[in-house]
Amino acid sequence: MKAISDVAAELIHAANIPGLLSDSEKLMLLIRAYITIQEGGEALGDVEVTANSDVAIDIISSTGMVSQLSNEEFKTHLLEAADQIRGTKIALDRKRARPSAP
Repeated sequence: MKAISDVAAELIHAANIPGLLSDSEKLMLLIRAYITIQEGGEALGDVEVTANSDVAIDIISSTGMVSQLSNEEFKTHLLEAADQIRGTKIALDRKRARPSAP
């Protein structure tokens, strides 16, 4: 499994080159984004809210129509996912930094 920050960086990179990606590569990236959002929610103990976020729903919905997405739509999905993943990473870092209650 890749680190959360690595997935966010991969999504941002792919968002800058959507015309160079095949539909199967685009699908793989969208699925990776969705799974990372879900796993981040699990790590935070907030699976339901994270998996039902607008970004997650948009991503999973778009996997069924990757070939119909414009490059701009694909880019938008990736950048929104990367933003949510970065937010999750920040929340996880804060959670880990807090001292545990005795």
